[in-house]
Amino acid sequence: MIDQRINRQFDTAYLEDRTMQRKYVIKMNLSLLVIKQYLRNFVSGPSAKTQAPMLFTTFFEQYAELDISTGIPLITKISKKLAQEFPVEPLFETICEFFNELDEYDPGIQALFIDCIKQIDAIPEIEDLITVLHDWYDTYINDATDALNGQANYVPLPVIDELVRFYSLQEDVRLYAENCGSGAPQLILGGKTSLFIMYDTNDEITQFFSNLYQFSTSIPVKHIKHNDQAVAIFPDQQNCDYALINLGYTQAAAELQIQLAKQQPGWPSRTSDNKVDLSQLKRLMAPDSRVALFGTRTSLQAILWDHLQLEQLAASQFVEAFVVVKADPEEMMPEDIYFVYLDMAQLDQIMAK
Repeated sequence: MIDQRINRQFDTAYLEDRTMQRKYVIKMNLSLLVIKQYLRNFVSGPSAKTQAPMLFTTFFEQYAELDISTGIPLITKISKKLAQEFPVEPLFETICEFFNELDEYDPGIQALFIDCIKQIDAIPEIEDLITVLHDWYDTYINDATDALNGQANYVPLPVIDELVRFYSLQEDVRLYAENCGSGAPQLILGGKTSLFIMYDTNDEITQFFSNLYQFSTSIPVKHIKHNDQAVAIFPDQQNCDYALINLGYTQAAAELQIQLAKQQPGWPSRTSDNKVDLSQLKRLMAPDSRVALFGTRTSLQAILWDHLQLEQLAASQFVEAFVVVKADPEEMMPEDIYFVYLDMAQLDQIMAK
């Protein structure tokens, strides 16, 4: 299992700084996976002649023959070339910056690098990239040291299934997502022709997963806005058609989301005391839009108005549906998840009261 091998890399003493090692394990594996995916996709493509200078396929086939101190400079050179060729793709620039920051003479970094190459080389079918990403993301979320961001932003697969079930797959819409981790929920729901705005507090590794997911599903990066200040302060109407707002999937994540909300002065959907801010949602969404709030019972109750309880939501005029998906520990969902689907067309009636 890929996630078991990642855990082994977590536990192997490569570096004295174990927190930094966890970041390096994930980011190094993902960086190499991106490059391998790129080489496989383009080695026989129609523009292969123009791509030829960066197609160093033997790098993965002959890593054992490389001098251990030459591998990192070589992969840095490849990533730099990719960044130059694709200046509008921030993922390649991120990879380039990551390899540039590594100490190529550190024995621990060298050993980890070779181990990661073996890890990537052992993946038999790169076409299974999405499953690989989910395995690694699950591992990272389970073992993340900065859980304030990581665990609070994770969206289990049953949650994605429910969102797709209720909304069906969308195309050509403006979709807003708040704290939806790697990007899978909104990208699956919105397809390749939608426009995306993603407000999040992700750490750099979770953000890297998001960029990689976009890369692997061929979603144009220009359609994605991360941590966009203009969105955060709402200078004008955003006119989004759908919104996905993740409130946390476990008791711990719910508490972390509350902490995050209190720390974010420009948090789009909340007031300073962490309640749902209907006026802010109205400015973000189009008049006939739909909003999905989802999280545990604790996290959902925490963002509601003091006079409104969960049991009353189904009777509210602007609640389109109230759904509960049962816990599934095998899917990293140890508690029931509550979904509140809002019909923003009815919002003015509620706000007038």
